[in-house]
Amino acid sequence: EEMRLLYVALTRAREYLILPLPYTDSRCADVIAPEAYLQASAGGISPARVGRAGCFADWLFMSLIRNTSCEQMRRDLGIECGADGLPPLPVAVQTVSPEAAEEAAQALLTAEPVLPDAELTAHMAQQCAWEYDSRLAVLTAKYGVSELAKKEDFDAPLQNPQFRSKGSKMTGSERGTAVHTFMQYADFSAAAENVQAEIDRLHAAGRLSARQAAAVAESRIADFFTSELYQRIRGAVCIRREEKFMVRICDLKLEGPLKHIGQDYSGTDGMVTGIMDLVIEEETGIVLVDYKTDTGKNEAALLEAYPEQIRLYAEALSLLKKKPVCGCWLYAVALRKSIPVHL
Repeated sequence: EEMRLLYVALTRAREYLILPLPYTDSRCADVIAPEAYLQASAGGISPARVGRAGCFADWLFMSLIRNTSCEQMRRDLGIECGADGLPPLPVAVQTVSPEAAEEAAQALLTAEPVLPDAELTAHMAQQCAWEYDSRLAVLTAKYGVSELAKKEDFDAPLQNPQFRSKGSKMTGSERGTAVHTFMQYADFSAAAENVQAEIDRLHAAGRLSARQAAAVAESRIADFFTSELYQRIRGAVCIRREEKFMVRICDLKLEGPLKHIGQDYSGTDGMVTGIMDLVIEEETGIVLVDYKTDTGKNEAALLEAYPEQIRLYAEALSLLKKKPVCGCWLYAVALRKSIPVHL
């Protein structure tokens, strides 16, 4: 236990470790010098002598007295014994006599006071004046888009366990997941020719379960491929589906109902994450598309429900792509309609 404590003490220094090891002539003659000669004859430190040590200094002298780096110590103590051949230690030994130590102490008492370094003092004052940004203690480090757009009820629903789902009617969120999965993996060109065949292909490939495939077939998604929005997709430079992103909230230009969030997170590293259903890249800019599978909502209700979500997506998209977002659309599956969103 004592050796463990010594180990802890010796391994906590970051730059220098200064160890004062007091000794007397009698101690050198009775303990330190015999230890050096015993090590030379026995080829190392004896565990028995380690166990009989009376203090930490005994252990340290045992370790240092024959080290290659401690030749000066051996000369100062009058020990005529060679080094042990082990790799040198990064130590510097300085022998101080009692008389020299007393003189140094007296010099400190009579020395002229040293004025503080003005530059260092100013730097320390600046460091001590730093205050922790207490806002960070109450701000969430990472948000989802739906969490920031609080007035939109986008709480992620818990998925029904499989034993409850079999034979039961799919929930609205489950139907929405099925449609989004189809739109993520579908070959749009093939779906435009034959939606059911593309549903069957994704089911066979394991992308859709049988229940999901049936839900997609009943969802009227086929009308998407005859819409004006799909024609825009066909003429795009490229499209990206399920585009994931994560950006700092303070980098977004949040206005309207979300302006206070931007102010709260100003100068912080709070993040917002999300997934964009579809991004269409055109020559003149970028178009954002979000699929909505809500039932029982007309066009006006959808536009009222989702503006903050779409605004967040558009701000993040413009920031990441460094291009203007020239259009935002909702595609309402139940209404079979493309709805422009004016931000």
